[in-house]
Amino acid sequence: MKRKTTHTVAVTGATGFVGRHAVAELLRRGHKVRALVRDAGRARLPDGVSLVSGDLGDRAAMARLVEDATSLVHVAGAVSALRAADYFRANADPLPAIAEAAIAASVQRMIHVSSLAAREPMLSDYAASKRKAEELLAPHGARISLLMLRPPAIYGP
Repeated sequence: MKRKTTHTVAVTGATGFVGRHAVAELLRRGHKVRALVRDAGRARLPDGVSLVSGDLGDRAAMARLVEDATSLVHVAGAVSALRAADYFRANADPLPAIAEAAIAASVQRMIHVSSLAAREPMLSDYAASKRKAEELLAPHGARISLLMLRPPAIYGP
């Protein structure tokens, strides 16, 4: 009989649309989930999810998030913002520190959820920020197993 291995998976963006579905699936598969949340009192995540209060720019919170984690799923980001700088602040600027925290904690794999829009960065500030995030993250792939996903528009319940 094959033994099931339980992993601790750290998740950013767990309270968003994609993140909630990712968390539910990870729990369904028997993994431990630890989520970075800005407000633990309002997170409304399923029972069994460990919460780490903080944001993407909080290095101490990021270190707590990835401590003893096997994998990191980075889903957090902004899909609407008033200014270009806001997109970059949410989608690109934190990526090097996030990757460094994962590497320092010996996380085995990092999954970064980008966007198909990153193919054409000149289309919008959002697309440019997603491309920049990929560019900032790519060099870290030499030190951590890195998977970057570019989903198209996402629909669902």
